[in-house]
Amino acid sequence: MLQSISTSLVDQEVDPLRFPPLDYSKTPLLFIGYVIKNEFDYNALKCHENAIELGHLCGIDGRIEPIFLRGMSLKPSKVMEHIIKKVCKLHTIDTNKIFNKYIKILNSYNLTCNNSYGYLMDGLYPIDIVHLHQMEDNNNTYQEYVDKILIKDDIPWYFQPELKIFILTKSNTYISKNT
Repeated sequence: MLQSISTSLVDQEVDPLRFPPLDYSKTPLLFIGYVIKNEFDYNALKCHENAIELGHLCGIDGRIEPIFLRGMSLKPSKVMEHIIKKVCKLHTIDTNKIFNKYIKILNSYNLTCNNSYGYLMDGLYPIDIVHLHQMEDNNNTYQEYVDKILIKDDIPWYFQPELKIFILTKSNTYISKNT
């Protein structure tokens, strides 16, 4: 049954204590899901029990900022394993060069982040959803992932969330602040 959620919740920050931190001993992680930006997103995007919630620490302008996610991890295809290994090496280069280097890595595998570029930050590396078929070997469709993650009956009719794909790694900022 569809529920009514106040759009005034868009102006309220999400409570970070609701999102367990990513286990950085298990990074990198190929992740598909939704970015939870505010209380509206938190209340509107109800997920199945198999979905995970996590807080991920990313580097933004020399600061560590949390990003909140709901979704699931993916078992990377062989090609994605190679890409992830290259992305993980980005933490060894200057932060100012990471983004251009990441775009070059994607281009070398005919991948893009043109539609998700706004999420690109130190430790959070988006891949456009059109490349979903290259992420895992099981060839699930976009709708199958939505069905695995979301309880669609609870989503307000006026809200159409879009799945995102991310490679989650430790950020240079996180590493430098913790050494």
